[in-house]
Amino acid sequence: MHTIEAFLDALALEPTGPDRYRATNMESEHHVVFGGQLLAQSIAAALIDQEGKTVKTIHTVFARGGSFETPLEITVDRMHSGRSVASSTVTIAQNDQVVTRSLVLLSADEDDVIRHADPSRSGSSPDDVATIVRGDGAWEIGVVGDVDINDPDVLDEIEFVDASIGEMVSELKKQDLLESTLIIVTAKHGQSPIDPNRFNELAGAARAAEMTHQQQKAEAYYAQLLKNCDDGKYSDRPALERAKTVIAKNEP
Repeated sequence: MHTIEAFLDALALEPTGPDRYRATNMESEHHVVFGGQLLAQSIAAALIDQEGKTVKTIHTVFARGGSFETPLEITVDRMHSGRSVASSTVTIAQNDQVVTRSLVLLSADEDDVIRHADPSRSGSSPDDVATIVRGDGAWEIGVVGDVDINDPDVLDEIEFVDASIGEMVSELKKQDLLESTLIIVTAKHGQSPIDPNRFNELAGAARAAEMTHQQQKAEAYYAQLLKNCDDGKYSDRPALERAKTVIAKNEP
């Protein structure tokens, strides 16, 4: 089982030269280095000798899997380091082969800089996710006000989409059209300023409300979802079946 102690050991970078370090790995039942560990090590390496700065963004390419049995070689290339901002590339390799390469941007707070940003979302405490924490040891995941992709209802939706695409591919094969057809699968996740009542993300919002014990809000979302979809008369999608169940259960 992963432990916090083992995770901290992996973040203890051993200097081997100017801007070069060696690091160990946490054990893994999958026999590969966990990506979250690699990200954390990249951040730790980029922060060395960058007093007063914090990591603003990190963009990482995972080139290949790494073995947890082999130490990691970490190289930091400092592209720029100024009074308020800095940027570095961090390369993690094993046996002279690149495992990951990250572009890390760092910044320091300055009182004389005018900033504008939307208010950040309020933080949550461990109590908010106490009933829906997954994992153990060093790796624990809690879902607050969002959709857990491990939730059975969400998996039903994924299976529905997968089966629908399978039917389409099968029919294209039958008509000998598959090789000449380009299939594009895309999704709309609602980041744009749209009217949410027009789209099926109502199902996700309803499920998130259920998971956070906001039953009235969940019922309202499900009711609107059924209204938008003709009360589910012409579809057997799992989200609509769930909506019917919730609404029926709470009818007087």
